[in-house]
Amino acid sequence: MSELNEQNLIAHYASQHQHLLTSAEPDWLKFYRAKAFETFTENGIPTTAVEAWKYTQLRTWHKNKFHQHPKHAQLPELYELQLFSMLDEHCQEVIVLDGVLQTKISDNNAMQIMDFKHALKTEEPLLQSYLGQAVNHDEHPFVSLCDALAEQGIVVIVPENIVVDKPLHILYVSSKNSENCVNHLRNLIIVGKHSKVEIIEHFVDLHDVTYFTNHVTEVILEENASLSHYKLEQEGNKSFHIGGIHVKQNRGSDFCSNAVTISGHFSRHDIATTMVEESANCTLNGLYFTHNQQHVDYHTTIHHDAPHCHSSSVYKGILTDKSSSVFNGKVVVKHGAQKTASKQENHNLLLSESCEANSKPELEIYTDDVKCAHGATTGQLDEEALFFLQSRGLALSKARRMLIRAFANDVFNQMPSSIVRDYCQRYLEMAAYE
Repeated sequence: MSELNEQNLIAHYASQHQHLLTSAEPDWLKFYRAKAFETFTENGIPTTAVEAWKYTQLRTWHKNKFHQHPKHAQLPELYELQLFSMLDEHCQEVIVLDGVLQTKISDNNAMQIMDFKHALKTEEPLLQSYLGQAVNHDEHPFVSLCDALAEQGIVVIVPENIVVDKPLHILYVSSKNSENCVNHLRNLIIVGKHSKVEIIEHFVDLHDVTYFTNHVTEVILEENASLSHYKLEQEGNKSFHIGGIHVKQNRGSDFCSNAVTISGHFSRHDIATTMVEESANCTLNGLYFTHNQQHVDYHTTIHHDAPHCHSSSVYKGILTDKSSSVFNGKVVVKHGAQKTASKQENHNLLLSESCEANSKPELEIYTDDVKCAHGATTGQLDEEALFFLQSRGLALSKARRMLIRAFANDVFNQMPSSIVRDYCQRYLEMAAYE
């Protein structure tokens, strides 16, 4: 991006930021926004000269001048959402249409669910205390931008000693009203001591229009809290998606992340967790399917700041056509974090000669008495395995599907939720990989 284009784009966002500073929001939030935007302008829009963005170019993204406020329409007809819905007696579902929470849910004994503006009125001390604990503005420029500009988002509060028996399915729907618009979505999830919850964040596109989603979910896990988090991206061929989940883990907490990119045009996902107290556990699983000229970038960062913590991550990619992917997984073991155990893997399956997979696992260890390992592989379908299956009477297309399914099932089988697992496996069965 040229310096002039970057200045024009930052000026475009600055005008939106100034509007919020003259709103009726509390002073502490305006100060928080101002610091976030200051960091964003200081660091600038990342280019490939920045190591964390080395393989992800924003050339097509910055050509679009996305507007801040989409026109909000009525909730789509039920038949438009049936393809994406996981709603049944075992799942609680809420809908966010073009950035705005549509489903009104009364508070119950299990958890509170509200939009960000409502939370400012009813839970302001809680927001002031927790907001920003888990995010790092210096390392994540689009988190800074989101914190500076986001007017929409969801706040989920799970009190202490609660086991939520129904998964929460948050369905983010982009309609034709989001064309050429940006949705900055700022979520906050607080899970109290000894509580357990399962949350599914699902992004879909109804009309295949060009739009930009800038999405941040911040999670605070108190002592012995547990969160199983799922992020499904199932967007259109013109969508731009930059988002992430940022987690702070206290003593004995457990965080399990399962990310699946099913479709989209351009997406960048940052998943970062910091285990600030001992005996915390973190599991990151991911699977991405890419086709056409799609680009998917997964960056994971696991900070072991305390001793006796464990982490593992497995990410797999299935690429075809002229698509490309990036996986960058970093594990940082801080000085004094003895008895750390960590492993990470990335494996990519290339189904065409024109696709490209970039893989960069990293370890930074500043202490001793730890067990850490990482590995990565990239290759094509095993010709001998294909020949064997064909010799047993299977057509080539069916043999390919069987091997692809086996490759993906290593990740699917790690998902605790049968609802999400079955949903993703149905898509894999429908996908064309001949």
